[in-house]
Amino acid sequence: MTWKRSHMLPSVVALAFALGSWACAGKVADGKGGERPGADTVRVVQFPGHAECPDHGSFIAWRGDTSSAFSQVALAGAATLIPEFHDCQRLIDTDHQFGPLVGIWVPEYLPTVEDSLPDNETAIPVAIVHAWDGVYQHLDIAQKWNCLYLLRKPGADGEFRAKMIHVNEESDCAGKRPVSDLPPPYLNVTPVTIPGLALADYPAAGRWDRDRHAPKHFIGLSCGAAWCEISRGAHGSSRRYSLNLGAAPKKRRVFEVKGWYDEQYLAVPTDPPGGLEPLPFLGTMVPDANLQDRQLSDFEGVWVPAGVVSLEEESPEYRDKLNISPGSLPSGYDAGANLTRVSLCWESGAKACRFQPAADKPACGGTADQWYARIEEPGSVARYHYECVTRHDHSGFGRPIPGTARWSWKEDDETQWWRCAQGCCTVKP
Repeated sequence: MTWKRSHMLPSVVALAFALGSWACAGKVADGKGGERPGADTVRVVQFPGHAECPDHGSFIAWRGDTSSAFSQVALAGAATLIPEFHDCQRLIDTDHQFGPLVGIWVPEYLPTVEDSLPDNETAIPVAIVHAWDGVYQHLDIAQKWNCLYLLRKPGADGEFRAKMIHVNEESDCAGKRPVSDLPPPYLNVTPVTIPGLALADYPAAGRWDRDRHAPKHFIGLSCGAAWCEISRGAHGSSRRYSLNLGAAPKKRRVFEVKGWYDEQYLAVPTDPPGGLEPLPFLGTMVPDANLQDRQLSDFEGVWVPAGVVSLEEESPEYRDKLNISPGSLPSGYDAGANLTRVSLCWESGAKACRFQPAADKPACGGTADQWYARIEEPGSVARYHYECVTRHDHSGFGRPIPGTARWSWKEDDETQWWRCAQGCCTVKP
């Protein structure tokens, strides 16, 4: 797959949200020469209803409307409830406060999407987006269902643009459309290719991403042998990590291709209680390079590395509940340091997991078939923190689940998703 890069002029875009409950916001210094909202006057978003995005039992098309519960969106098919492929979180507005809860699902054919566009007259859906309780104007996301199309630029070989449109039903985003049905304005598509990596190193996944230089979100998804960033106008992208070019491709890709890892501003409770607000710094989850290849038997009675987690700064909330510390991620020859390490173990009826000390083993319901997470504080002396894990089995799914990692959005908390064999493991603090 060959991509051509284009130069784009910066643009200034206004952001607007429709939210259920707001209070006034003050500002305090963020320690980096800027400001962030003060905790005593923060705008509080209330969260009635929806518990987890997505959950594994059903997908609720509209919060509180149980009559419209179903288990699949047409574009994603059987992968709808498998979070390693998709993403869901509350997007953040220009004042660094939570906006609408928005999910994105992608199709299986992303690795061959360029071959599916035979000419400049045809557009193909590459994601379906659902906004539960608001809009996100910067990406043309309306409330409820939206379809993101990819189309070729006229007269520009190998260059693309995108169009987000509101659709009445999720099934309306399941097929190609004539470009004539999708008038301007369009979203920009910026492909990112990593030297030395191949098609298999870009997972068929979609992610929400955040511009590091302006308060706006953009969309990331695989597009053949590239990672495509879809935005309104020019964007500053997000942080990029890199390893020595001599490192094995599997080790490089989990740090260098954004679809493998996940990075966002994590949620913490407001003070006084009643809602959540985003931290003023990022949390990052990176899967272990070998997680993709692990079989179920590999976890039986053995602590298997799932990946590493890092915060830009100290968070008492996340240290308390998940033992996560600040740390630096790799850049070039700098291998990074002080990363919190997460391992998973499956305690079957035949083999038990070992805990140090044994008294720290958490009570997880007393079953003979239980998964656990071991979260290791960085440092010369191993300090372990253990949590119960809920595993969702997807052994009947027709293709391998990618070894990706993702923050799990919950409206009373945030935690982690890790691939665990042909299944998904969520850490339950």
